[in-house]
Amino acid sequence: MPKITLYQHADFNTRPGDESGWSQTYNQATPDLGTSADAASSCVVEEGVWVLYAGKDYNDEQQFRFDPKAVAVLGRGRYKMPKDMGLENDTLHSFRPLPEEGICLFEHPNYRGMMIHVVDEHVDFREIDANDKVSSAIVLSGVWDLYKHTHFKGDVWTLSHGQYRNPTAGGFPADTISSVRRNAAAHGSLSVVSSTAGSGSPSQAKVQNDTVVELVLDASDSMNTGKIGNESRLKVAKDAMREVVETVLPDGLQIALRAFGLDDGCSKKLVMELAPLDKSAMLGKIQDIKAKGGTDIAGSLLAVKDDLAGVTAPKLVILVTDGDHNCTESGTVEDAIDNLRGAGFDVRINFVGFAIGDAALKAKFESWASKGGGAYIDAPDRDKLIDAIRRALSIPFQVKNASGTKVADGFVDDAAIELLAGEYKVVLNPGSGNSSEHDVTVNAGTTATFTAVR
Repeated sequence: MPKITLYQHADFNTRPGDESGWSQTYNQATPDLGTSADAASSCVVEEGVWVLYAGKDYNDEQQFRFDPKAVAVLGRGRYKMPKDMGLENDTLHSFRPLPEEGICLFEHPNYRGMMIHVVDEHVDFREIDANDKVSSAIVLSGVWDLYKHTHFKGDVWTLSHGQYRNPTAGGFPADTISSVRRNAAAHGSLSVVSSTAGSGSPSQAKVQNDTVVELVLDASDSMNTGKIGNESRLKVAKDAMREVVETVLPDGLQIALRAFGLDDGCSKKLVMELAPLDKSAMLGKIQDIKAKGGTDIAGSLLAVKDDLAGVTAPKLVILVTDGDHNCTESGTVEDAIDNLRGAGFDVRINFVGFAIGDAALKAKFESWASKGGGAYIDAPDRDKLIDAIRRALSIPFQVKNASGTKVADGFVDDAAIELLAGEYKVVLNPGSGNSSEHDVTVNAGTTATFTAVR
């Protein structure tokens, strides 16, 4: 579901004196902010792509007409200043989310006015009072053919993934389009799989050879007080971790277990030292965890350096938490990550957010994970937590096009990715000390399979 949170002041109302500023979360199009208009100075886009307008009803004010700063298209991220949002200060009046796939055609330049969303095809725009009324477009997925006449006849203009603010950018005449359809012949897909796919348990994670893992679990008091349904987060997490240990963690994995919040205050403890996986022992240790204290994320990350001292193999930290760092005596999480990854310490840090409902906090976790060379994975419930840890154990990858722009990312053994036919590079372990790039060709109408060597 699309989700955006607006804040009255810059920096998400965190500056001294701004803490009482309003904030509001939206999941759907809003044609008029009403009394909140002209007063949003920062925002967090948690899910989806949103178009923000300086005017009501998805338009712009007359004085801003055709000004790029009157309309902004924002993807997931944190935008702490109006300039980061792409608008002038205090001008936001309306906004709407875009669908996840297909093409969106707009009545006027700058994505203004009526929006037409097409997933496969539309043979006659006269049926929806949109004939000859297209002057900008956003392609969310696929390649699309825009036709001058109805029923896919006449001159045709082809658009691939991207944003086209005006007819010139799209190469098509204004107010001319009468039908549109997906150009299926231009597509293929890419599947990035492990060399061990198909071996072992189907649910078992495929961890890169020689990688050692430290699992850091949140045992802070919020795990007791927070609920998922009628059960505490701690109970749900323990149930999920039991299945993770029994079915997800691969046999022979070198793993350590650390927890924070076990006692009052900002306590943290190495619960199990690094050793080959002993499922029975780990299950017992997890079952014994009691949640009481604070959330010392920074201190726990700093301690990892001692936990894994002397290990020369690639190192992976998976930190599972339901809340923000609140133990200031340990310093900032950013500094802890810099310290842990400094001086050639080869480690990648993945963050798993458990039952996180705050958009700004999720965005913060994403920032921390990126700084740690890893990824943030959201886990709102038990099943998602199990899958999040399985994915976090796998090899991350990015896909770059011929110009070096990232066009997709994921984890090895995820579902295949739809791409335009062409030449790409698969980057394994991006941002880590053992990153590698591999050429791959995606042909139209077929699925290219790239096997990650372990």
